[in-house]
Amino acid sequence: MIAPESANNAKEGGGLIPTLLFGIPGSGSMAVFLGGMVLIGLEPGPAMVSTDLDITYTIVWSLAVANVLGAGLCLMLSKSVSRLTTIPYNLMAPFMIMVICFAAFQATRDLGDLITLLGIGVLGVLMKRFGWPRPAFLIGFVLANGMETYLYQAVQFDGVGFLMKPGVIIISILTATSIFYAARHAAKTTKAEKAKPASLKEERATNLGPQTLFAGFVCALFAYGIYDATTQSFLGGIFTGSVSALMLVLSLIVFYKLLTNQVDDAVNFDNEIFSGYRGDPKVEKLMHYIYWLTALVIGYALVGYIIAITLFFVVFLSIKARCTPQKTLLLTTCAIGFLVTLSHLMVLDLPQGLLQDMVELPWPLGF
Repeated sequence: MIAPESANNAKEGGGLIPTLLFGIPGSGSMAVFLGGMVLIGLEPGPAMVSTDLDITYTIVWSLAVANVLGAGLCLMLSKSVSRLTTIPYNLMAPFMIMVICFAAFQATRDLGDLITLLGIGVLGVLMKRFGWPRPAFLIGFVLANGMETYLYQAVQFDGVGFLMKPGVIIISILTATSIFYAARHAAKTTKAEKAKPASLKEERATNLGPQTLFAGFVCALFAYGIYDATTQSFLGGIFTGSVSALMLVLSLIVFYKLLTNQVDDAVNFDNEIFSGYRGDPKVEKLMHYIYWLTALVIGYALVGYIIAITLFFVVFLSIKARCTPQKTLLLTTCAIGFLVTLSHLMVLDLPQGLLQDMVELPWPLGF
């Protein structure tokens, strides 16, 4: 268990320098790291080895020390850490949701962040279920601002002539080559799958309705991106419009294949079928958890963060985890105590709801 983890850490370390110098993450985890740097005001790029060289060395050495300490701690605490996997998710889920919501809110301290968290969370779950690439989405999310700025400058200075620059031509050739080989590999995989005997074929979804609806939703998003670009100036909308137009074409291809019920095509992927979740009474449906999270966000807006998360803990632990009243009270008290202490240390006012606007409540239930 340790060797693969160490290899992964070494691989991430090898991609750290390009991430810092060029601002281009090589993986999903590096994209998360890059997003964290942007949130705290650090802009990856050439400045990291000039004006921010001390920060660069701190990050590099921190990663090196973390690998050494991590390997040692894994050896010493492996048995204890492995016991965490025996904790039922029904007990872990409310604590994780509380921490995730707190982290999402503290960035800009706006209730809209929690609504965005819910929307992106649902989108991520659907992308995982239907096989849409989440790391690519995350990397694009991190790089979008810088790409738009530099494209704006390139078009402003050189017009469309910037496409004939040697660097642009080389990157375009590499990108086209990567797409070509990826498409060829997908075609070979589909052909090999069709040639397999029926008994050896992977189980595929026969009802493509959910996948078709999601693909249609994605197409609608890119279509809206094109519409939004037309309402901007040429320079202001060129990035959004060009990216949305390209992605709309690719998404429409997927949508067409799903709409025409091409079951044997590689675009047909439903993780519930592939992993054997469909029909399993022990596995709850996606909408079940969306209802819980939606109710929690609505609670934030109505009665504030502290009251809503307290009620969420009590109800979730009582219904889902089937805890005794004593255990529910203990876990809820520990969670809320940790949350209140952390917000006090960070001088952070937690989201207030309509209740706090009508009734003056003592801290931490109100301001």
